[in-house]
Amino acid sequence: MRTTRMTRLLAVLLLLPLMPFSAALPQTSDPHAGETEASVGALSDFHEVIFQIWHTGWPEKNVGMLIDVLPQVKHYSDTLSRVKLSGILRDKQDAWDQGTAKLQGIVAQYEAATAPVDSLKLLDAAERLHAQYEALVRTIRPVTKELDQFHQVLYMIYHHYWPEKDLEKLAPAVDSLKVKMAALNKSTLPARLKQKEAAFKSAREKLARAVDALVASDAGANPAKFASDLDRVHTEYQALESVFV
Repeated sequence: MRTTRMTRLLAVLLLLPLMPFSAALPQTSDPHAGETEASVGALSDFHEVIFQIWHTGWPEKNVGMLIDVLPQVKHYSDTLSRVKLSGILRDKQDAWDQGTAKLQGIVAQYEAATAPVDSLKLLDAAERLHAQYEALVRTIRPVTKELDQFHQVLYMIYHHYWPEKDLEKLAPAVDSLKVKMAALNKSTLPARLKQKEAAFKSAREKLARAVDALVASDAGANPAKFASDLDRVHTEYQALESVFV
């Protein structure tokens, strides 16, 4: 009997190196995983088709190719029009809906130019399709890395830690927000947005003051003031983002 138990134990010990390391650890899942990722899967997938249109079909005036990809263009246009943004992108739904509606209008003109074939109108529609695709990308893409990182922290505070009164996570997150604000204060806009720099700096200054007030608030001792200060930060952040709409 003892020999049998020892044999089983040895067998288990021999198998341990073959087991995935993660199997020996308790599995935990983050209920908010992915919420701070600013991406739309279908938009990324559509890029392959847009790339073909913009780098082959349009410059080479390859009308046959532009006609061949029409089913894919319609598929992605319809898919994107049904997308409901969630997580960190939820506040961009109105702009997204306007952008996808414009995209569908362009796709309708693209399709109309394929039967009967009107090469000039089809090439024009292909050019505008590419431009509108890029506009949708800009709708969800953060203007700067620092603004994105600031928003990721603010999102968790505003939508999770404070509503759930998770003070253990709230305090370090507020400290992190101050650090992200310092980085945002040093960030510069890409060249294509230089004309918005004055408005950006003005809105950023207001956001920085709101963050300072939030950092000085005590969520435990005066929750009403903290809630008010947090709302102000959220409002000023939205005002900063609206500079680029």
